[in-house]
Amino acid sequence: MGAMVEMDNAFDQLGLLRLSTVKRYTRHLGNTLSQDVLDEIGVAENQPGNTPQKKTIHRKNPILLRIPGSHRFFTALYRKLFDILYR
Repeated sequence: MGAMVEMDNAFDQLGLLRLSTVKRYTRHLGNTLSQDVLDEIGVAENQPGNTPQKKTIHRKNPILLRIPGSHRFFTALYRKLFDILYR
């Protein structure tokens, strides 16, 4: 948590606030799965072949991206907004 304290101090010095949600929506797993993560997904630790199955997500292209040239427009818009927000 040392890096989090440093980040909070940097925000304080700039006069900014760091906002977060009450409920955790993501979790950093690292390179290995700990037993509590395996318990959470319902997999026993030392049982080969009992690994979680990968779910395939099929996504359709949004209607706006089906318009010819729209991908280029939205990519340029994204880059411009990123420049405004972070530079």
